[in-house]
Amino acid sequence: MPTAGIVWRTTTLPLSCIQSVPYVGANSMTKRRNPLGARKQDEWETPKYIFDWATQGYSINLDVCASAKNYKASPYISKKQDGLKESWAGYRCWMNPPFSDIGSWVTKAVGEVWHNKGTEVVALLPANTDTKWFHSICGLFPIILLGPGRISFELNGKSQPGNPRGSMLVFFDNEPHSAISLKAPRATIETVSLPEPPC
Repeated sequence: MPTAGIVWRTTTLPLSCIQSVPYVGANSMTKRRNPLGARKQDEWETPKYIFDWATQGYSINLDVCASAKNYKASPYISKKQDGLKESWAGYRCWMNPPFSDIGSWVTKAVGEVWHNKGTEVVALLPANTDTKWFHSICGLFPIILLGPGRISFELNGKSQPGNPRGSMLVFFDNEPHSAISLKAPRATIETVSLPEPPC
């Protein structure tokens, strides 16, 4: 597999972002409007079938941005505890962050996996490929674009249609033989069809 670019299906895209990029500061990440529309709600829940599908094959043991109603792993870090301030060291983490501040969460994930051996993060993020945060990680971590179709996130356990953007999974790790690396080879972007929601 080429290391000088990103393999997107069969096309190699040379991108400057895969040169050695140190820890990306939050100040360089722009806060964006909530991609689920103008609603003030920013705590959208991952449907269980999406979480189960995205994390099959290895055990997630920390949900870094969750609540008592929607956590996907135990233990979890609540909004009050603030996952941006807590350590994730040594955990296999699930991250579906508030979409109004993706950059800060991406920065945190990069810092945690680069500075803490054995820490891994599976992140469900909006597929905003035009953002600074996306270009700070592409080529450094495996990325899977999900589609066609869009995830209907949940609120209080009920599906909420109207997500205006596609989604992607990013696998943050620093171990070449970790379960995450074996699932999605480094420096690749691939597209995978979304699973069907349960009846």
